[in-house]
Amino acid sequence: MTIKKFMWLDILILMVLAIIMDSVAYIITDWIRSSSLELPIVESVFIAPSFTIIYLIYHRWKKFGLIPNVIIIILHFILYGKQIFISYEYPLMIIASYLIFSLTLLSYKWLKVTKIPDWLFHLMNFMVIYILMFLVEYAIGVILGIQLSLLGITLRHTMNVILSSIIIIVMSVQKKLLIDMETHLIKQSKEEDYA
Repeated sequence: MTIKKFMWLDILILMVLAIIMDSVAYIITDWIRSSSLELPIVESVFIAPSFTIIYLIYHRWKKFGLIPNVIIIILHFILYGKQIFISYEYPLMIIASYLIFSLTLLSYKWLKVTKIPDWLFHLMNFMVIYILMFLVEYAIGVILGIQLSLLGITLRHTMNVILSSIIIIVMSVQKKLLIDMETHLIKQSKEEDYA
């Protein structure tokens, strides 16, 4: 199998996993939102563990992470349409935060600080990116004059961060998961040729 075929197969499998994760999260959070529980988070339930899978794809295949990223945005617009499309401001907030996520992952050089473990390195990177997303989303909402509950939006993002952090730590302890896959496969092929 060529590297290109492997890449598309890998992206497809990871994308399906991301879609399943977010669909299950939607079913659970929709039940919470439609329940009679009076929680601050009920107004804006939006849990998206797929961010971790997109983070993984960007690490493995760089710019090709844009494709599943766009598909996940469309998925979120479909799943959370009743919450997102109540006005034009919410789609703008979501698109801007996803754009920051993509641009950060595409432009960041991923310089590894050798003194910290991989899991901490990836956790810190993910947290910085996620905080940027949160700040951009909230700032645009405030600029556009949306009455956002700081408690509600913070609780929602805190749930996302906790869930995503666990997944990032699990992924980062796997030695051949959060890597530049093309470079890894070329190196592996050369090693097999010499063997």
